[in-house]
Amino acid sequence: MMNFECAFYGMRALLFGLPLAAISSWLIYKGMVVGGANNIDFVFPWGSIGISVFSVLFVVFVTMLYAISKIKRENIIDALRDDISCDLQILLLPAAEQFLNTSLLEQTDLDSLEHSQKNEG
Repeated sequence: MMNFECAFYGMRALLFGLPLAAISSWLIYKGMVVGGANNIDFVFPWGSIGISVFSVLFVVFVTMLYAISKIKRENIIDALRDDISCDLQILLLPAAEQFLNTSLLEQTDLDSLEHSQKNEG
């Protein structure tokens, strides 16, 4: 499943990247023609496109191998337990901060009230 997902990401990147590369190449050619290079012909850069396809697939493959090796070394139960505790911390942290801030404000209000009563009396 992980292999299929990584291959899917690589193909999706190529699906968007190859047309953009072809259009960019043609626009560079048109810019050169407008700039005064009238005696050159447009040649599609098949070699560069091939290197790009190979590089994308290679990077995806290496990333997949790294992820699979990391998953094999990690205990799934511990990872889920850590993930759940992290999620709980993320959910509970704002409430705890709000509670502490409210408690500090109430304590500050009480301290200022006591201080003003001492000054009046």
